[in-house]
Amino acid sequence: MEKMEVFSTDLEEPKIQSNQSPKTAKRIIILLSCIIIVLITVIVILIIKNNKDDDDDKEQNNEEEEEEKEEKEEKNQMSLEDTINFLRKAFLGEIYYNLTYADETIENTFKLNGKNYRKEIGEVNENKDYKSNSLNQYDLYMPYSALKTKKSKGIILFVHGGAWVQGYKEDLSYLSQIYFEHEYIIANMDYTLLSEDLEYSIYRILDDISACIENIKYRLKNMGFNETELEVAIGGGSAGGHLSLLYGYLVKEPPLPIKFVIDTIGPVNLENDDYFLIDSDEDTLPDIEPETVNKAIKDKTYKRPWLADDKILRFLNLFIGNKYSQEELQGMLKNNTIDKSNEKYIELFNKAKYGFPINWMEGKDIPILALYGGKDLLIGFVQFARLRETALKYNNTLQLVYSRYGGHGLSEFEHEEGIIAAKDFHFYMLKFCDDYFTKY
Repeated sequence: MEKMEVFSTDLEEPKIQSNQSPKTAKRIIILLSCIIIVLITVIVILIIKNNKDDDDDKEQNNEEEEEEKEEKEEKNQMSLEDTINFLRKAFLGEIYYNLTYADETIENTFKLNGKNYRKEIGEVNENKDYKSNSLNQYDLYMPYSALKTKKSKGIILFVHGGAWVQGYKEDLSYLSQIYFEHEYIIANMDYTLLSEDLEYSIYRILDDISACIENIKYRLKNMGFNETELEVAIGGGSAGGHLSLLYGYLVKEPPLPIKFVIDTIGPVNLENDDYFLIDSDEDTLPDIEPETVNKAIKDKTYKRPWLADDKILRFLNLFIGNKYSQEELQGMLKNNTIDKSNEKYIELFNKAKYGFPINWMEGKDIPILALYGGKDLLIGFVQFARLRETALKYNNTLQLVYSRYGGHGLSEFEHEEGIIAAKDFHFYMLKFCDDYFTKY
């Protein structure tokens, strides 16, 4: 049987075999055409459906990726708040923007088009000398708003910690940046560190603080600020908290009025009976008011920390400029415990006690914002109880933020109380600024 040709090469009418009618040939052509059309239609439908499925998949993937991104960002933010140092990093996220506490809200006042922003907001003048000694320097943060108006919302001076023998002003740069963004003029300073090889006393550091404030006052006056409108708050952590309290209450005529003091985990009384630690989470106190703390001490709930008596003697000696030799200090101990009947110790203590802030709080009220941790193995929450007792005795203004599971550095964020304490501290920091700095 010959092969059927549907179309001839010379466009002539096809030759139809005798056994096929013209009608049959047309039916075959129509059938083939329909099959082709159906195939094309199916292919088009499949392509459209496939494209739609791809679009749906892409949209779904985008949504899933967006959700994963948001969850990751939220997880990272919570991880940041939960794990990093309480004061060093807790404020670097959104925690300090539009912070709500109780029924009040504190907003970030530095805004652009009604929204918070983190762009450059001023000038940071680093390593300014306040004494001829190059070691006595400070960084000055000047918001553009203050430079433009020649008005200050308030000056905050931060004093670093480090047991009076170490540390740098850069240790508090993170905190300086936070309140700089709230348009406060910020300074963080270095000071003369104490050393067993030098005869510098604690009062040398207080002199450094005065010189630093005097230099800030001088610089701002040259920038066009009215010096009679300038006010300062002073604060720091550990030794910096102690120095801030001591300066605020001991110095009678500071270069600028001290409006309030920030004391985070600072020792206020260096008597060896006031150092205790918490062993476990179960033993932490729900509050550290004097009544609660004193009862726990009486019940022997706690043990002495690693800050042994020989170290306490060392710090007392540093306070007064190393007036006693190491041999004399050792002679003040009996079975590794301070012998309070020892004449040399009595002499040392009577000289050093003037370096305890609680001995200067009578007759003077500078508001104090205090922050202490329940598991501090170095300074201890008992120090706050002593501060609280003194404040009650002399009617001093004192606001506590208690990080129940916080250690020295307040770094333990294993519990929700830590995050709450971080928010509370920031709220009260801004509230103190609003309440105690004069509005000009």
